[in-house]
Amino acid sequence: MPPLLFRESYQHVAGPVTTQPALDGEGAANINPTAARDEQLANIRTIYPPGNESLGALAIEIALP
Repeated sequence: MPPLLFRESYQHVAGPVTTQPALDGEGAANINPTAARDEQLANIRTIYPPGNESLGALAIEIALP
């Protein structure tokens, strides 16, 4: 994989991932502590519908300087 062009250094790249495992792996409370897991999953799926999940997504962890 070619290097990413950020001033921040990337720590980890994972993919492809789908919505539900990504949400569960990160922990819903870490993403939005004011919304329940099912509510967050529904909100995410309005933006990124299940039909698009087959395309996958990348999860990128960065470290800020």
